[in-house]
Amino acid sequence: MSDLFSLTPINHVHDHSWLAEFDKSASKLCNTLSLPSRKTENWKYTNIKSVIEGGFYANENETTDSVAVNPISPEVEAKLSAISTVKLVILNGNFCADLSTPAGDLPKGIELVRFSDANDDQQARIVSELGAVISRSDESAHPFTALNGRHFNEGIFLR
Repeated sequence: MSDLFSLTPINHVHDHSWLAEFDKSASKLCNTLSLPSRKTENWKYTNIKSVIEGGFYANENETTDSVAVNPISPEVEAKLSAISTVKLVILNGNFCADLSTPAGDLPKGIELVRFSDANDDQQARIVSELGAVISRSDESAHPFTALNGRHFNEGIFLR
């Protein structure tokens, strides 16, 4: 099995100081877990070689202008508009507000906020929810959860 922590970029720093404890928990979990191999029963049919060898660093400067985005066809758009839907577009791990349903058009009672725009109460809720996922220390702890947590920098809070 591969060393999970070695896949973490050395210069990775969260932009949000309030996520520091989550980052520490994810780093600690990375130190205790290994990536699955073909010898791991639940992963015997999954090839993760590209994750181990390929490097999967996000382009933090990427915007929707810098990539080709395939728009939803008019036929699909018409079908979606006939039902009550909310469109959230995540492109290469980044929330794209300009391609998503505007926050003001969300149904009553739905709260959507980028982590970078979260207020103190939302930050506390986000940390609590993320902590519940990353703090598992038993066999249900998932190596990709730890790895994603270690690379995590931005997100959306949807409630």
